Amino acid sequence: MSAKIIQRRNGGFTLLEVILYIALLAILLGSVVTASFEVIASSSQSKTEAMLFTEGDFLLSKIQRGLSMANTVNIPSLDGTSTILSFNMQNQLSYNPITFSQSNNSLVIRKSGGVSEVLNNSNIVLSNLIFFHSNTSKTKPEFVDISFTLSTRSEAGKVITEVFSLTHYFNQ
Repeated sequence: MSAKIIQRRNGGFTLLEVILYIALLAILLGSVVTASFEVIASSSQSKTEAMLFTEGDFLLSKIQRGLSMANTVNIPSLDGTSTILSFNMQNQLSYNPITFSQSNNSLVIRKSGGVSEVLNNSNIVLSNLIFFHSNTSKTKPEFVDISFTLSTRSEAGKVITEVFSLTHYFNQ
């Protein structure tokens, strides 16, 4: 009878175990790297969206601030729409008329027929600028509706677009 002696090594890993652990580690690291890239891309898009909303709010507030000091709307005519908003201010006669319009995908302001000043960031594209001037009801005061679309690209190249609108009521 022959005796078989099986020797076992203590304290080591077999080649199969090492390959298995390396494969599991590679899968785990791949998942972590993929998740990290997703978080970074999402953060970049969030920053771009925040910049777009800040820009839209800024442009609306510029127009509304001007309208709050207006005493006469020249363009658009009553119950009319236009891509130009022109009005006269009460206490700033040297600035009259104030004009907001679209030029080369930007919102521009012109005071007293002078040089146009671009109001928005160069990374922003403005489109669909519409002003509607009305006094359709005897119970509501005269108002101007403002609407425009802003778009930009995220760092990843994705186009982000948002529509902004506001109604400004004049004091009676």
